Amino acid sequence: MHIKLFFPLAFLLVSIGLVFAEMPSIVAKLPETQALWHYLENRGYLPGRFVRDGLQGLPTDPWHAFLKQRGNEIIGYHWDSVVEGQAGWFAKEQIKALKSFVNSPKTEWDPYLTSRIPARIGRRIITEYAGHLDKNPHLVAVNEYHRLPNTAEALLWN
Repeated sequence: MHIKLFFPLAFLLVSIGLVFAEMPSIVAKLPETQALWHYLENRGYLPGRFVRDGLQGLPTDPWHAFLKQRGNEIIGYHWDSVVEGQAGWFAKEQIKALKSFVNSPKTEWDPYLTSRIPARIGRRIITEYAGHLDKNPHLVAVNEYHRLPNTAEALLWN
């Protein structure tokens, strides 16, 4: 009796683990990359503008510059490793939209990354961005400044 219950329960837990990917420690280290990660996981797309969900008020220039600099490289590396037939038509369309987005994140629509492989690539872009921010503490300091409330504490920073 216990074995019959074990397999469906194990399958359910493994399935949930595949849907909600664990956040890497480098992403969890910074509030802005945490917010990007949750944005992708909850809404299904990468944002071009920071207007909600913990991103509002942050400058988008570092994010856009990173996407333009490294976006195509990250997409190419991970997309090229996909075996032919492993991704369907919908995933290919999402990758096309993602490539357009990283080339001009200010003007393109935010790409939906709901298929398994494009979502994985989106998470990889966020992880690489977290590493980029970790190596450039001045960008993190600017974001921390923009997170300050509009109070006396913020005036002290000025």
